[in-house]
Amino acid sequence: MIKIGNIADIHLQGGFESKEAIALLKAGEIFRERNVDLVCVGGDIFEDVSTEEQRLVFKQFIDGFAANTPILVIRGNHDKPKELLCYQSRVFGNVYVSETPEIFDFYLGQEKERIQFLTIPHFSAGALALQSKSVEQLAEKGTNAFMDLLDSYYQKIQNADFPSFVPFHGTISDAKLDNDRIPRMNGIHLPLGLLESFGCPVVGGHYHKVQNVGGKVWYPGSITRQTWGEAKDDKGILIWTWNGGLWDEMPEFISLNPEPMISISAKWNGTEFIGESGETIDLTKISESNAKLRFRYTVDKELTHTIPTNLKEILSAVDPTVKIEKTTVTKIAVRNEEIAKTNDIEESLRIYFKSKGMEDFDIEIHLAERRAIIQAQEVKEEVAA
Repeated sequence: MIKIGNIADIHLQGGFESKEAIALLKAGEIFRERNVDLVCVGGDIFEDVSTEEQRLVFKQFIDGFAANTPILVIRGNHDKPKELLCYQSRVFGNVYVSETPEIFDFYLGQEKERIQFLTIPHFSAGALALQSKSVEQLAEKGTNAFMDLLDSYYQKIQNADFPSFVPFHGTISDAKLDNDRIPRMNGIHLPLGLLESFGCPVVGGHYHKVQNVGGKVWYPGSITRQTWGEAKDDKGILIWTWNGGLWDEMPEFISLNPEPMISISAKWNGTEFIGESGETIDLTKISESNAKLRFRYTVDKELTHTIPTNLKEILSAVDPTVKIEKTTVTKIAVRNEEIAKTNDIEESLRIYFKSKGMEDFDIEIHLAERRAIIQAQEVKEEVAA
């Protein structure tokens, strides 16, 4: 039996205290507890150019594994070119970095069984862009290059008498973003049908939603919730098992129990917050949830003075970085039906001004000013004639 641990889209943005670092090191503990034979990191280790502390976080993740547990790292689009090479095997002894498509042979498990890993790191379009005169040509060149690569991989997989595994970082047709949205395909992407035909696990990073795209084609997803669109998505890692000459039909997903994210939409009615379903929102109950929080609410302008003055204090107890978004609604209750029934412009204006709460005295002043302007205009036109 051989176990392959899969993790992707770490996006380290802080140091050892960051949620990303905590989740990464927790994933390492699970991989060791489950005795995986190889760890495959599917790209986007860093969010941007890495800091020294972020590199140390990833080093600690690597250091947790014995020298006989290979770690295969695939470059993602957020990982800067050559930045990951500092972790190469010549330094750490068990780390292999793929910045370009490569084939790695590893001998894993007690029987030292051979498995070939055919990598597809983030496809750098820079070189293609230099040869292209338009975005359309760039997309065509990129897609054709991918097809040639995938065709060659297909042949190698079918002709091999040992198992194969394809780690990648990129966009697959029919894959979903958060909230089950399928993005519009533009530019370079990997065709799902061809990947399915490999018949072996094809597992990678780029999309943050854990999902089976088709066949044995999977995204492990990111290890933390990074946007509000991911608030309901579970986050974790995958373990693929080669057993008895066959890959399991599907991997095991192990949740990392991501930080809860609560997004609330409400309306303040002067005395309490009412949710979208008409329920009263209990701020005290929310304060006990210990979650990352976004609180959106609307309030009529005339009720803004009744909003609890300690609202931010209450919500900050849940999440010190809470996002509070207030929308003030100014009511203009125009009596369209009454206006439609009158043919007199002044009467229509009188109805409109009343709907805005204007007093009769002020309305008459406005109407008198209007009449004076009209009269002055008529005199001017008469003189001109």
